[in-house]
Amino acid sequence: MAGQLLLVVLMYSFAEMKAQALPPPTLTVNPSVITETDSVTLNCQTPTSVSVSQCYFYTVSGGNVRGFSCQQTLTGTYLLKMTSQSSPAEVKMKCFYTEKLGELDSQSPHSDTSSIIIHTLPPPTLTVNPSMITETDSVTMNCQTPSSVSVSQCYFYTVNGGNVRIFSCQQTLTGTYLLKMTHQSSPAEVKVKCYYTVMFGEFNSQSPHSDTSSIIINTLPPPTLTVNPSMITETDSVTLNCQTPTSVSVSQCYFYTVNGGNVRIFSCQQTLTGTYLLKMTHQSSPAEVKVKCYYTVKLGGTKSLSPYSDTSSIFIHKTDSMTPMTPESGDELTAPLETASAEMWTWRLPVAVAGCGATVGIILLISAVFWNKGKSEKCVSKSFFTSNPNFTGKSKDDRNYMVDYDETYSTVTYE
Repeated sequence: MAGQLLLVVLMYSFAEMKAQALPPPTLTVNPSVITETDSVTLNCQTPTSVSVSQCYFYTVSGGNVRGFSCQQTLTGTYLLKMTSQSSPAEVKMKCFYTEKLGELDSQSPHSDTSSIIIHTLPPPTLTVNPSMITETDSVTMNCQTPSSVSVSQCYFYTVNGGNVRIFSCQQTLTGTYLLKMTHQSSPAEVKVKCYYTVMFGEFNSQSPHSDTSSIIINTLPPPTLTVNPSMITETDSVTLNCQTPTSVSVSQCYFYTVNGGNVRIFSCQQTLTGTYLLKMTHQSSPAEVKVKCYYTVKLGGTKSLSPYSDTSSIFIHKTDSMTPMTPESGDELTAPLETASAEMWTWRLPVAVAGCGATVGIILLISAVFWNKGKSEKCVSKSFFTSNPNFTGKSKDDRNYMVDYDETYSTVTYE
């Protein structure tokens, strides 16, 4: 009996000596900074010279011991629950292993402490402006980070290319650079994400990734804008034609005024009145309305924007306010023939005609009755010359000038 007891004591003593001779493991955690929903891999690296039966991880703060395989992946939520903490928090971990010696397990020394930072950083918001560019155009990428944290660095990467670049949180890049970065050629869609880092003590904490933003890079040729005619009155119309290349399938054309800045969506050919253009640009005649156009092409689920056309000008001037002198039905002379004066021989017309002598009035009636051929003389109201300062004829019977104002005179026939 005493011999059996001695054997047990010797076995435990041997196990203790063996344990003291075992080298400690090395604990690695990757990554060392995570969010609650992220995971961390714990690796208790044991020496190859021993036959390990089990690895154990435990938290220094909580003191809880768990037996796992020597490599284990845990979530931030599990570690917080395990240590009865809430984020942001630092979880300090250690590990050891055991070696089987007969019926006994020999325990190794403990590893050094490794820290895991668990935080609740909000994800950034990535904006790209504009979202459709040509190879030579530039796009501004803005990784908008929360104001509540002190950001140390922003990172942009392309989803399709997988290349990560470190920039400031706002960066302007050309379409050519993005195509080179993703090993693509236009037309192409470049999908981009971003994240940021924040220093927690000695550790760099990484935020969740932003949502994906797409940048469409194309080589669309610009359209050609024609306006016909280029000079109109307020009541006239002008036809705008945004001529697009036949090699692309255009989904929509857009017209906008350079001076007014208003954008309108039309078919690629549109007819507009001068009044509408003046209203659209908040101008009054006479005015110059400068117009440009562009078109869109659907690439996948995104509309690709063409370059702008050259500027075309439309000149709008006031409409002539004078109306044709057509007698209204029922108009009568206002006095007997023998006593009629020049003032009394007046038609009720939109624009009054006066100034020809009574003799001319009498001849007018006689000529109308006998329908004789004779010379023609145009009697124009005095108000016409006073209201048209641009009149430059040598005489008030300048027919070459008056041909453009046929609404302002009447014809008198006499022998």
